Amino acid sequence: MTDRTEYNRLYMRRYRAEHPEYMKRRNEYNKVRYDWLKSKGVCASCAAADAVPGKVYCAGCGARSREYKRLWRERKKQGSVSG
Repeated sequence: MTDRTEYNRLYMRRYRAEHPEYMKRRNEYNKVRYDWLKSKGVCASCAAADAVPGKVYCAGCGARSREYKRLWRERKKQGSVSG
């Protein structure tokens, strides 16, 4: 990570801690955006492709999500992940 990226990450962490209303507004925005994308049949993850019928993600995002979950389960089984 660059120094600037690290600074931004730490700044936003401190900002969110000092301004709890920021996260409330952000969560409300995310919920409205998700509901709107879902109602339009657009992928809720990338917002660039049509969602698979009956799902909220496109085929690419769904495959990425499944792969991530599979890797997470394997790491958890090996004990390299807590929780």
